[in-house]
Amino acid sequence: MKQAIQHQVVELLRETFEGALPGEGTQYLDHDSGIRPTLSKLTAAQASKRVDGRPSIAAHARHMAFHLRVTSEWIRGDHSRRDWRASFEPQTVDEAEWAQIQKDLEAARGELSRTLDELSPERFVEEGGGLGAVAHLAYHLGAIRQIMHRFDPWQNSTKGENDEGFARRRNGSARTAHGRFGMGEGDRLTRFRTEGRLAGVGREDRDGGDEEG
Repeated sequence: MKQAIQHQVVELLRETFEGALPGEGTQYLDHDSGIRPTLSKLTAAQASKRVDGRPSIAAHARHMAFHLRVTSEWIRGDHSRRDWRASFEPQTVDEAEWAQIQKDLEAARGELSRTLDELSPERFVEEGGGLGAVAHLAYHLGAIRQIMHRFDPWQNSTKGENDEGFARRRNGSARTAHGRFGMGEGDRLTRFRTEGRLAGVGREDRDGGDEEG
């Protein structure tokens, strides 16, 4: 049982990065809403854009990579304090820097996946099963996609697709996600709230006061 849960968490981490597999349902609304396909659509200029003075997409991506590295280090015994605010800087990037951030993020994801795979089922449960890391990634992925909608509301639509067609496609993706779990909206909200509480238990020390999220 513990090993099955461990496999599911590692798979959820993969899906959060890569998106859903072809022909399968998804934990997210869109099959292509993973971190990799989301960031790969953006230029360095778009990733550097700040909306209302809030962190840029590049800043969110830097911070996600930082958090994944720290999570791996924490599991392996390094509990030293980190400068979480600095993990968002610098906010702007050129094309080479933007490409490097995406590579760093992929590398940090791979490192955490390997770290989780190496844990015994007992240690996996003891360390929270990586749920805090997945929840943290999902939060910042949602923030990034909201920023994208602010400077280009239909950034994620298929080329040449009108607003009505895009809305139909999103609704279809939502039905696929609901069908995967066989739950109604109320059940999904209860589940997410419960998982959110579980993911946050005992993370205060690990996050070291991550006030920006």
